[in-house]
Amino acid sequence: MNFIHATNEFCCNRIVKSQCINPSETDIYSFLNVFFDRLQNVILMDAWDSFLEKQDFNFFPGCSYKYLGSGVYCFEEIDKCVAKRYDEEKPVLLKIEVKNTISKLDLNKTEEMETLKKKFEIHMVNYISNLEEESEQLIYGYFAEIISYNITKLLKGDKDGVPFSLGLSLDLLNYEKIYDIIFFKFPKREANYVTIKEISVITNLSKC
Repeated sequence: MNFIHATNEFCCNRIVKSQCINPSETDIYSFLNVFFDRLQNVILMDAWDSFLEKQDFNFFPGCSYKYLGSGVYCFEEIDKCVAKRYDEEKPVLLKIEVKNTISKLDLNKTEEMETLKKKFEIHMVNYISNLEEESEQLIYGYFAEIISYNITKLLKGDKDGVPFSLGLSLDLLNYEKIYDIIFFKFPKREANYVTIKEISVITNLSKC
């Protein structure tokens, strides 16, 4: 099984030579600190219902959280043409070969997305029940609602669903310990996004 990763010439040569590729990482705690600060302002202004409906993307801190959480991002080999035009600053394509015996999660399957949503909601209920401060329970409750709301929108193919709601839920649930590779085609994208969570499944890295 092969995947395609878009990069530049320098990085491609370095990766091939070292046979090592570093996963994209996001500091979830720093992200959530900013997220919660902005969420607090929405709550104080009593504008929650309006915000939830409008989903103003500018509210989120830089929209910088990875769509599928941490991992090596790539496309399936069949979508090589999509990878080539993905980013004009990354015109070089790297082929990633992986083991055949891997654990995969396809979030395009309704039952898998519904399972993720349910696990996230249960996780948040349990987490919130252990918080002592009422103010913390409130903010985490709103956070759980907005992420669950957006997972539902993505599940329905709604283009207004905030993409990184998946990445946040996957990382909070430590899905990298369960699945080697995760797939999902976001409503505004041409092809599946793929993230390799467990880099030990990679067997070879070469320039296309």
